[in-house]
Amino acid sequence: MPPPPPALPAPPLPEPAPAPAPPPAPAPAPAPAPAPPAPPPAPPAPPPPPAPCANAAPTEAPASIAAVKIVRTVLRILFLLDVYGEPIVRGGDCSYARR
Repeated sequence: MPPPPPALPAPPLPEPAPAPAPPPAPAPAPAPAPAPPAPPPAPPAPPPPPAPCANAAPTEAPASIAAVKIVRTVLRILFLLDVYGEPIVRGGDCSYARR
C-alpha cells in the first residue's frame, strides 16, 4: 500500500474582523438653567373688620365732643354780650359795643 499523502497544512484562520469603532460620545448636555427664585410669600390677609354691635362707641372721642361744646358755649356768651351792649373787655374802649 502506498504511503498516505502528506497531510495538508490547515488553512490559515481568517483574521478576526476589527472591532467596530465605538459610536461617538454624545455631546455633554448643557447645564440646566438655574431655577428662578421662589416668589416671596404672600402677605397675611388683614383681619376682618369687627362686627357692628348695638352699643358701639361714638366715632369721636368724648374729649373732643366736650371741647366743641365748651367752645360753642363761650362763643354764644360772647355773642350775647356783644348784642346787648355789655363790654366784653373791662377797662378798654368799648364804644363799638354801645351803638
